[in-house]
Amino acid sequence: MKKSFFLVEDHSLMRQGVISYLCEKSNYECVGCSADTKGFLDFMAQAENSQGGNPQTKNEDSEAAKIPDVLITDLNLDGENDAGISLIRACHEKFPQIKIIVYSMHSSPSFVNSAIEAGAMGYVTKLSDESELRKAIESVMTGTLYVEPSLAKSLVSFEHSLSKFTKREISIIQLVMQKYTNPEIAEKLGLNKRTVENNISRIYTKIGLNSREELLGYWKEEEEFRRVTSKR
Repeated sequence: MKKSFFLVEDHSLMRQGVISYLCEKSNYECVGCSADTKGFLDFMAQAENSQGGNPQTKNEDSEAAKIPDVLITDLNLDGENDAGISLIRACHEKFPQIKIIVYSMHSSPSFVNSAIEAGAMGYVTKLSDESELRKAIESVMTGTLYVEPSLAKSLVSFEHSLSKFTKREISIIQLVMQKYTNPEIAEKLGLNKRTVENNISRIYTKIGLNSREELLGYWKEEEEFRRVTSKR
């Protein structure tokens, strides 16, 4: 029996291209696709029903639904950068048997780190060769984490740089990198605004910066430096 995947991608041409490539170049079949998180969650509800729910509630659609082996998802869904992260976390918690791969335009180590922490086992950028996505599927199905090689070195360096910060400070840095304001960060982390401001001040002190703009510029420069030097 062929292994299967479900794709969550909000661009129709990209959906068609990914599905066509994987069905032709790999031994995987597509059991479904969606442009948003709701489409995937609705599909999974049908799949659960068809594979073990109340027979009296089954219908033709739910009979056809099949729980996928792999979920491939973008991060920028439903008009929000973190919708994909929320989907990864929800899928990992409810369906831990599903291997999750991110397929995104975002190449920042902060996004890669957030996705892995949420439960993703693979991360590939849309700028890479399509074969990277196939390699990622083959890897995660063996239980092995797969990060696109061009991102792996930056991720290791990024994690080393973050070792100087507390877990809370790291969470705040990740949200700052995603352009969230202090009030938005406070709401997402369940903190008051003053606590967020104090943590950001400590972050500035640890790396010798004075503003949010400098913080964003610092990480951008660090990533560009690693990208250039890795080619030497």
